[in-house]
Amino acid sequence: MAESSIRKVGFITISVVALTIFCAVWARTTSLDMGILDAHTLEDFSVIPVSLEYAWADTDSMVFSSEQNAISQYELEQSDVIAIAKSKNHILQNEGSFAQEIEICKVIKGEDFLSDHPCYVVQSGGFRVIENQTYFCNASLNVLKHDCEYLMFLKVSELNHYQNLNVFLLQSEDFGYIRTDFHETETISSDFQELNFFSLTDCEFFSTSEKVTSQLNQIRWEILKHYL
Repeated sequence: MAESSIRKVGFITISVVALTIFCAVWARTTSLDMGILDAHTLEDFSVIPVSLEYAWADTDSMVFSSEQNAISQYELEQSDVIAIAKSKNHILQNEGSFAQEIEICKVIKGEDFLSDHPCYVVQSGGFRVIENQTYFCNASLNVLKHDCEYLMFLKVSELNHYQNLNVFLLQSEDFGYIRTDFHETETISSDFQELNFFSLTDCEFFSTSEKVTSQLNQIRWEILKHYL
């Protein structure tokens, strides 16, 4: 199979998996879901004890070196859609991925990819039950705060032509959306699994390393300065 065909099949497969989140009937597994499949807003999730599964550490600092930063910036430029958006505080969680409904406030690139249908951003991770404990499984990006605006870098699902939804995947797992207010995320405690996830809603990402925190904040500011 040609490489282009493999990429196309792979992307469609990802899109199909992503779109399963939007099914009206949720498949219940034999494992305990701890209520996460019935939670659809941040307020719903706040009544469920949630811990962080992972946070960036000093050993991750090379991931965000200046060389990798240049690669990340180039990756963002390839986005189908670049826009300012905000959360509508509607979350759909499935095993291994979750979706957040957004409202597009301003389009910087890719207006032709948008329609009047509801918009959802789908990404890996989210809330997951491991050994009867609920974890948030994404160190790179926290859940969107519904009182903030974000610069978003999105790629379009090829299935949008066949459905009444605008479904997007993140162009970058690390910088797919960034608060537009030049917010500075603070470093969290090394015993992060003891922290209440909902005490960390002001964090855009989760890092126990001062160096990594500084790197990630700086990269975000550089991206914002470039596009805003």
